[in-house]
Amino acid sequence: MKNMRIPSKHFIVVLGAFNFFFLPAAFGEDIEPSVIGKSKGSTKDSTTLEVMTVTAQKREENVQNVPMSITVFSGAQIEDADIGNIQELTLQSPNIFMKQGASTNVIIIRGISNDADFIHSTTGLYVDDINYSLNYMHNPSLFDIERIEVLRGPQGTLYGRNSESGVINIVTRQPGNQFYGKAYGEISAYDPDQGTSFGYRTGLSFSGPIIEDQLFIGIAGEIETSDGYIKNIFTGNDEAGDTDKKNGRITTRWTPRDNLEFGLTLDALDTDSGNGNVRYLEGPWKTGPHQISYDTDNNSIEENGDGQALKIKYWGEDVTLLSITGRRFYENRMLRDSLGTSVPDGVNDLTYSSDLISQELRVSSADKDSHFDWLGGIYVSSEDNVTDIDMPSLKEIRNTDMETQEYAVFGQGTLTFFDKLHLTAGLRYSVDDMEGVMDYYGSSDSYTFGASFDDDVLLPKFSIAYDLTPEIMTYFTVSRGYNAGGFNTAYALDSQKFTYGPEFTWNYEIGAKSAFMGNRIFLNLALFYIAIDDKQVPELDGITDIMHVRNAAEAHSEGFEVELQARLLDGLDVFAGIGYANVEFDEWTTSGFDYAGKKLPNAPEFTANIGVQYRHLSGFFGRTDLLVTDDYYSDAFNSQEIDGRTIVNFRIGYESESWDAILWCKNLFNEEYQTVGFARRHDRAVDGAPRMFGATFTKYF
Repeated sequence: MKNMRIPSKHFIVVLGAFNFFFLPAAFGEDIEPSVIGKSKGSTKDSTTLEVMTVTAQKREENVQNVPMSITVFSGAQIEDADIGNIQELTLQSPNIFMKQGASTNVIIIRGISNDADFIHSTTGLYVDDINYSLNYMHNPSLFDIERIEVLRGPQGTLYGRNSESGVINIVTRQPGNQFYGKAYGEISAYDPDQGTSFGYRTGLSFSGPIIEDQLFIGIAGEIETSDGYIKNIFTGNDEAGDTDKKNGRITTRWTPRDNLEFGLTLDALDTDSGNGNVRYLEGPWKTGPHQISYDTDNNSIEENGDGQALKIKYWGEDVTLLSITGRRFYENRMLRDSLGTSVPDGVNDLTYSSDLISQELRVSSADKDSHFDWLGGIYVSSEDNVTDIDMPSLKEIRNTDMETQEYAVFGQGTLTFFDKLHLTAGLRYSVDDMEGVMDYYGSSDSYTFGASFDDDVLLPKFSIAYDLTPEIMTYFTVSRGYNAGGFNTAYALDSQKFTYGPEFTWNYEIGAKSAFMGNRIFLNLALFYIAIDDKQVPELDGITDIMHVRNAAEAHSEGFEVELQARLLDGLDVFAGIGYANVEFDEWTTSGFDYAGKKLPNAPEFTANIGVQYRHLSGFFGRTDLLVTDDYYSDAFNSQEIDGRTIVNFRIGYESESWDAILWCKNLFNEEYQTVGFARRHDRAVDGAPRMFGATFTKYF
């Protein structure tokens, strides 16, 4: 397979065009597709909890019947909890943590992650089935959302590369026959003790039919601006942590026949925000919380990107066909004071970009009662990544161009016996063909080097589920995850240390899902053990004093998740999630030090979220969330410990059929904490956000 020719991006575009023009003509009429889209108020007065339908296994299923640990948020739940981005989402999900650096967003599930200098993540993020490949992309704004699915544990069989620890699926609202519209405005301010800074967020979304039962359109957009909570005490500038984001999306659906649907989504983003958030904890440049002392104000993150996704779905008598053609472009440019001090030392200029084109074809059994459900498919993609790193303090420039061609075939089936016993088996065969070239410019010399390699892997999954009663399902699942090999763009000086190989995990999980009192209570439990092989770790070369990446470690993660949703009284909900993950190195010796028994970095052992929400028929609404993160280490040596924190969020307001008015506060008790430490500079850290309060008004039409 090493010499297999992988389809190029041009072939993928042609294949997508073929699907658009010829796939519909090949089939007749049979089954009517479901209409997606509902208003926030559709479940407000329900006396039972909403039973969520998910597509975690790439087919519609009741989440309580899926044999894996999943947290699902409906669009209404996202609004109720005021979840505006993925970082806030992770606080509401057990055993999930996000390490936010200057512009990186490393999602860590069950303690499994890689170093922040890696441009890809161990967690997959998908929006409407399109992969967001770089970790810089992993904290998008959440607006006009249908639901979000958080899948814990390796998802290699159905999702492939870089889903080693789990997957987050974002499903945006789809237009239908029902007219829906919403406009909202929000004002906010950070705590006056930090120096009052104001912000606003405003958005608009509407959808409905252009031609009833045939053609539908949805348009959504959001603008967010804030002065932030960081002040540069050397220059007096308070824009070091400001926010300026713009997002927009257009979605169209066309159903020329009852069993055929076309969907086209176009989106774009533009961000220009501050990123001066790293402060010194000690030494001559030490500052207080939420303060920095930089000699330059030129600290910003410029993000821009756009995406296009075309979906074609056909419902047949016995099979369902789905084609997904996508393109995703993203660029992140970061300008940052080189050493973060008041001494003139230049500005680091770092740019990361990705241009991904993908095509997936799936065929699955029809959505009807059957003792055997199955799906299969192929996936091809072409991704160009470019990193440009200009670091004056090190007197070096690194420009790297990387190309990855991916080809995969996958399948999964579930066989049911006696209407109670469900046996699932799946397998994915994937080939990644990678090539990279770096242009290096140092203080004394410059040169170019490159490398290419292939990864071909098998990613199986096995699961046994048994329905003890109609309300209680138990399961045991074994699955393999895979984090692809890559290129050492930050440190390499030659082709020998330019590449590193893939990392693998085996996940063993046993769990139970239950519903009681006529769906008034959902209680789910999962126990897991994950073995991590060929772990990708950064090592310092004792001769050259240069960092490089090797597959040099073995590790494991073990723990559990418990999740509860309960409607105690009509309108009164209680929800909780508790996660525990013990994540340690088993083998890794470098520079004479044995890391066995050390905790993996950025892996809090304990996470929890507990919330109470009350919604009265008169329109009164109130909610309180308690969000807990345990202590964790910022480095593999376990020399810098980041203290845990407990955050309380509060919301109160009034809701009518046509408008809402909410007062809210985040970090109610103004907890001071740090979110990021630096493995090689323990005297620096990033502070978490102080208390923030605001008001939101929403008009529905």
